[in-house]
Amino acid sequence: STTLVASNRLSAPSVSSLALGILPNEGVVRQCFPKVLSLAGGAALEASGFVKASGKVDIGRVQMSLEGLQAYGTIAALLMNACLGLYAATPKRSAKSMGVFHNLMVDAFICFVVIATLSGSYTTVVFSLLTLYCKRALGRGYDDQFLEFFDATGLLRRSAYRSFLFSLVSFEAAFLLSLVLTFEGPRRWRVVLLTAAMSAFSLWKLGSIQALGSSILNIPLY
Repeated sequence: STTLVASNRLSAPSVSSLALGILPNEGVVRQCFPKVLSLAGGAALEASGFVKASGKVDIGRVQMSLEGLQAYGTIAALLMNACLGLYAATPKRSAKSMGVFHNLMVDAFICFVVIATLSGSYTTVVFSLLTLYCKRALGRGYDDQFLEFFDATGLLRRSAYRSFLFSLVSFEAAFLLSLVLTFEGPRRWRVVLLTAAMSAFSLWKLGSIQALGSSILNIPLY
């Protein structure tokens, strides 16, 4: 049985590494969230923080932490829904007569919608399954197995968290491109520039809040 447990511990990171491989290049996200991603490497929540001095698992602390993780999935699901609505409402006509620029904007819009939707679905599914399995284990009294499972899925939580950031940034980009495709003439660029400024400001403030939460409050990001 000792050999089996050891093999399970070795196999879990490899599965998580494969999951990381399905995500797109994170250069854009690193520009928007430089502090957050620099802190994310060491900000994963460890299962040892759930154990009381008596050696028993603190169920209340576990529940609050799992609810925090599940919130990422909830926000990602809302972003997916907004993306699908945005895709349906945006004109996507593409033809040679409409020019190269317009066709490129249509292709870029579709790509960002796909990235936001798939990244959001990955985040939602991963955090939902992790929360489900953790609650099932604790409900059956498998405290030691829960602690081992939570530690073994650290890389999966990190990949889902980064996927959440990709979904957020991709949605912002898709929304800007939707405005480009919807409006025409001088009004198009006035609306796009205003929206781009507000979007950049909101992403900057969001990154600042997350960085402060990780550095000052020492709150794990995932």
